[in-house]
Amino acid sequence: MIVNIVQLTNQFSSSVLDISCEPQVFVNFFATTFFISSFYVSVIFFSYFSENCQCVLFSPFSDSGKQELIMAKSNASDAQALVRSLRSAYAATPTNLKIIDLYVVFAIATAIIQVVYMGIVGSFPFNSFLSGVLSCVGTAVLAVCLRIQVNKENKEFKDLPPERAFADFVLCNLVLHLVIMNFLG
Repeated sequence: MIVNIVQLTNQFSSSVLDISCEPQVFVNFFATTFFISSFYVSVIFFSYFSENCQCVLFSPFSDSGKQELIMAKSNASDAQALVRSLRSAYAATPTNLKIIDLYVVFAIATAIIQVVYMGIVGSFPFNSFLSGVLSCVGTAVLAVCLRIQVNKENKEFKDLPPERAFADFVLCNLVLHLVIMNFLG
């Protein structure tokens, strides 16, 4: 299994390194990047949440330039420690950021409810379904951008006043929903 993943990663990487002027090269590059990053995220996720799971990470980018295999072992106490550390770190989060987080969760939950409803009932007015889901997801993305800008610990936006960030959020939401209303027909 490990060798197959290594060979598959090498196969995708070698197709990316073949640089030419074709647009397919860029598609291969983004597909390879997505494949490698999603592989790492899924292996790390499953290693934290499965008991006594032994996961193997293949690292194509090492300091020495050689391909390396990284072994990691995880158990239930690691997952509990992770949840405890996340909970204690989130307890120190300011209230305004928690409100934005709640808004993002609400928007994503609304999108999920719409998708489940479409799966059960059907998607007769498909434009309405797409508009509703894109409205929820777009609003959630804009709220995450607002959270990034309002966060005091973020050094990139320390000179940006929170009022300006909120005004940007409102203006972008207005444009988003005008486009969605136009899409409804």
